[in-house]
Amino acid sequence: MRKISILLAIVMTLTLLFSCQSDSGETADVPTRDLLDAAMALFDSETTHEPVRYYSDAEEGSAEYLDEGYMSYIFYGEFDVEIPALPLIDEFAMAVPSGLYAFEIDILKAKSTAAANEIKALVDMRMENKLKTRGEVENYDSSQLPVLDSCEVYTSGSYVILLATPDNESVKNTIAELLGSGDQLSVNTDNTEETAENNDQIVNVMSHVNTNLTGGETSSAGSSTSENPSEPPEMTVTSYSGNNLIILGGSCTEGAKIHVRGGVSDKVFSTDYGSWIVEVEIAPEGVSNLLVTQEEPGKGESEPISITVKPRTDVDFSSQGVCQVAFGDDMQGHFFGQLADWEGTNLLSDNQIEGLTGRIKTKVDYLAERDCELIYVFVPNPMTVYPETVPERFVKSNADTTRTEQYTEAARAAGATVIDLTDLFKEHRDDEFKLFMKTDSHWTSYGAYLGYYELMSYISESWPEAAPMEIEGNLEFYHKWVSCGDMFTHLGIQNSLVQEYATFVKWLVPTVSNPEIYEPNMTQLTFDRINSTTTIKNTISDADLPTAMIIRDSFSTNIYSFLNNAFAETYWQAMWDYKLDYDYIERTNPDYYIILITERNIDNILG
Repeated sequence: MRKISILLAIVMTLTLLFSCQSDSGETADVPTRDLLDAAMALFDSETTHEPVRYYSDAEEGSAEYLDEGYMSYIFYGEFDVEIPALPLIDEFAMAVPSGLYAFEIDILKAKSTAAANEIKALVDMRMENKLKTRGEVENYDSSQLPVLDSCEVYTSGSYVILLATPDNESVKNTIAELLGSGDQLSVNTDNTEETAENNDQIVNVMSHVNTNLTGGETSSAGSSTSENPSEPPEMTVTSYSGNNLIILGGSCTEGAKIHVRGGVSDKVFSTDYGSWIVEVEIAPEGVSNLLVTQEEPGKGESEPISITVKPRTDVDFSSQGVCQVAFGDDMQGHFFGQLADWEGTNLLSDNQIEGLTGRIKTKVDYLAERDCELIYVFVPNPMTVYPETVPERFVKSNADTTRTEQYTEAARAAGATVIDLTDLFKEHRDDEFKLFMKTDSHWTSYGAYLGYYELMSYISESWPEAAPMEIEGNLEFYHKWVSCGDMFTHLGIQNSLVQEYATFVKWLVPTVSNPEIYEPNMTQLTFDRINSTTTIKNTISDADLPTAMIIRDSFSTNIYSFLNNAFAETYWQAMWDYKLDYDYIERTNPDYYIILITERNIDNILG
């Protein structure tokens, strides 16, 4: 009731204030700050996920101040680039997600009604960039999809408004009443309808077992010339990952090779223990006949399995954005979110590096005043650690640097500590236990342990009792056959059709907090147990340990229990929430402010 009363008071006050406007159909001149505050008053914090509010009249350096460098990221997806339409903006008020959330309200006022079209094109770009996160939102919190899919842009006089809320109509009515615009709302229905249409075109390609992709049955064809032929592989998955890309998979003999002939080029794939998944490119026109054989260790190839396939025109996973999937050699799956790093298309300009260094230094100085050290922990992409598994159609950059290296240099120049796990992971890439899951986009508990060990080895230089625990006597890593992870989910393939011999950990000593983080009998993680802002107190150790605040993406899931045991208190900021929360920091006063993030997500912290 109190929230409704506040809203009514705002509406009545502003309505009286602008009741003298003419009847010419013009909108009233209402500050964007007031419009945003009235719109936000319609929702509670659980709905909004407490977005960061930016106002054009905010004091520079304050939490509500939006610098041009970060504004360009919001609208263009790139930091510190020129915004040609900026001089046409009279004022703005924006509520932008601070993490991987969908709720957003942006209100920009153009300097004239004519200029509103230019501003609308800018806001349309924001909506386009926002919708690219659909795959991530679906992966981490699918309950937000209706809010994301509701995203629309409209104009009212010189005002341009982006809405992504559970109730856009109520927001529009509130804004219309304050502006006195009546029925003059110009809704961008074309974009909204186009978005909905594109979403309808996403083909949920379900796998089918041992059937050919044109509807008939697969068959063994031809005869093996070997005197000691292998058995044919078991094929349980035949599906499309693109209009002319075919996913095949199943079980095989451990150590076997899978040969596929009849695609754009003949391929030989390594397998993973007793499972295999391959992605084959077929001709863009006509019919292709794929011949799949198994070559077991010490034997010749098997009789081939023949699959007749033809390209399609309706396979579209583009809405998955960075969560689109490609499979390479060794059954290794890759998210498209790694491609910009691999192909070198995301390198920072000198101007961007300068802006980045300045922003990091601001954080370093603020934290240093509170005797808190800023530490970045970067987890490399699987493409970086296992380049031989990247499909040939993705061309590796020949640049002499990467964005990760650029960020590392900028952060160190600004006074931050950086722990880049790339070299460590390359050193351990062929260990007995996996660093990354094959069919899920995250690291394993073993990879997380190595990251934990490196971080705490550094911290123990200042806090000797915080030295990392050794594996022997404390942990037991092991393999287990389970169903596939989030990559199959994003491809619309039933997870249980292929089993992965995945890496897990068993604790042999007490833990502070060790929740179940996997979906039952799968490599796919579940995040709802640990994704919120929370404080974990270490009640099992009387050692002299520091405290730490962790800013994180979903890679925090596997390292969660390790770090809870490592600190006296661990302050977990909500997953995907990257804002510098001054109130939270000043309430907890941590010794370390740790930003844990995987290489492909570094763009989320460039601001």
